[in-house]
Amino acid sequence: MLRRRVLPSDIRTIGYPHRGGIVDFDYEEFFEQAMEMLCIAGGDGYLKHVNAAFERALGWSREELLARPFVEFVHPDDVDDTRRETECLAAGRPTYGFENRWRCHNGRYKVLRWTAVPRTGSGLVIAVAHDITDDIEAFSTLAMQIDALEKRLKVSHQRLEHLAVTDPLTGVRNRRAFEDALQMIGRMASRAGGWMSLVVLDVDRFKRFNDRFGHAAGDEVLSELGRLILEIARRSDVAARFEEEEFAVLLPDTPASGAMNFAERLLRQVHTHSWGYAHISISVGVATVEFVPGETARLKWNLGKIVSDAQRALRFAKDTHRKVPVHAADAERE
Repeated sequence: MLRRRVLPSDIRTIGYPHRGGIVDFDYEEFFEQAMEMLCIAGGDGYLKHVNAAFERALGWSREELLARPFVEFVHPDDVDDTRRETECLAAGRPTYGFENRWRCHNGRYKVLRWTAVPRTGSGLVIAVAHDITDDIEAFSTLAMQIDALEKRLKVSHQRLEHLAVTDPLTGVRNRRAFEDALQMIGRMASRAGGWMSLVVLDVDRFKRFNDRFGHAAGDEVLSELGRLILEIARRSDVAARFEEEEFAVLLPDTPASGAMNFAERLLRQVHTHSWGYAHISISVGVATVEFVPGETARLKWNLGKIVSDAQRALRFAKDTHRKVPVHAADAERE
């Protein structure tokens, strides 16, 4: 059975022309049966009337809703904004799309979007509220899903970037990534000036090792050698796999003495390491170039020279069976 509410007398009915006559429209019945949340508020801060949809949405009875100032139902963080909006309505300005949170009888909050119009001269405000809680929660869920997807995509992108520049067997950079780093560090050095060194090394008699123990064992040696190089390299150094058993380590801001110290530490690390199959030794060549500040025209020549000098020093070390690093400058003198 329809529950009748008492609307203010001046808005209970309204006459409108229909087929030549005047028909009274029962606003009270419309108000009560409306599916939207409807209410009438007074200038004293209390609700004067709410419809059944308003009660159902919030879980409060009509008596409970009308018994105290309506701001007591509003979320504490939304009270100030609600009061400012109420002041605008009191000044005769309607509001469209204002949102705040109302506390339900079960303690949860619902997000309501309001359209409210002040009734001139009566001090009353007629308002309709749309419950957009589900929309907000759906949007929030979607936003979290998008955020999670973006994070997964970022991780995947970083993994792909890592794979694109990394030698999968040894964990050091691949040849292409090394050449890119050489160009970048070289450009910086040519502008600012300073030293740059390059250490190249390869495993002695590696083909013989592969023939004796198999390629799987050879892969283990290369993988472990890559790990040893990364252990002693600085964060600014660039370690890469040049060829099958040849590695290179680019040392920015490093003169010949620093590069030789690095190469000697690497030799000791390899010599004292337990390889499991057989003793492993390496030959090491070192080259250094000094960049003059602002001399960018010689960049290509300097980069080509440091690579060719280091490889020439490596060949000299292998040909002479040196057990110490050989710097290109020393190889020239001999």
